[in-house]
Amino acid sequence: MEIYLFSNITLDDNEVSKDAIKKVKKIAKENHIFQLGIKYKKYGKPYFSKEKKVHFNISHTMGITAICFSNREIGIDIERADYFNEKIITNFFNKAEKKEIAKYSKNKNEEKMKAVEIWTRKEAIGKCRGEGLVLTRQIKL
Repeated sequence: MEIYLFSNITLDDNEVSKDAIKKVKKIAKENHIFQLGIKYKKYGKPYFSKEKKVHFNISHTMGITAICFSNREIGIDIERADYFNEKIITNFFNKAEKKEIAKYSKNKNEEKMKAVEIWTRKEAIGKCRGEGLVLTRQIKL
């Protein structure tokens, strides 16, 4: 597995997405992957339509992009903890995850970091499966 990180502070979200796909194509070409047709699965997971042995995934947040490549299905997620929206806990976390976060309630910073840790793991698993956010609540860590 290879992971690449890029800073895109000046780009808006739409531009970041387009820029990430350009970076995927550039990295793939540098690694001698020339059949680059990129398509998207039902919930938006990108894949190489002609290259079945190389898988990739993209995540971006607040001007930072992460791209990972692997020889098997893969998902990645990055988040800025300082911008974490606590509504995610209400909408996407199951009871056990909420209970785990509650263990850190005496220290708000630790509580937030635990929530971000759980969220990024859940989202990466969902992206690996090609489910996106649709089934994230059902993912149990």
